[in-house]
Amino acid sequence: MAQGGEDIGKGAAKGTADLGKGVVGGVGNLAKGNVGGAGASVGKGVGGFGKNVGVGTGKGLGKIGKGSAGELKKLSKKSKKKQEAKTRFPGSAVFV
Repeated sequence: MAQGGEDIGKGAAKGTADLGKGVVGGVGNLAKGNVGGAGASVGKGVGGFGKNVGVGTGKGLGKIGKGSAGELKKLSKKSKKKQEAKTRFPGSAVFV
């Protein structure tokens, strides 16, 4: 589950870097008087941001979900064993 958070962070960092590059490129193009190029640079940066954040979030949430499912599976096995112990020896005390 910890790696899921790491992947989300990596995706956000890469996306922010892409957004920053696009904005800087757009400002440079505006300074040169190239309005069309400025819009394209910013658009490319926003696209990269969305892609990286989406991919990182998807990977991270997948890992978090997988880890959570594994933990729930472990818990259900433990509670099942407790229930079996109680039904096998109805008169005995079960120390858990």
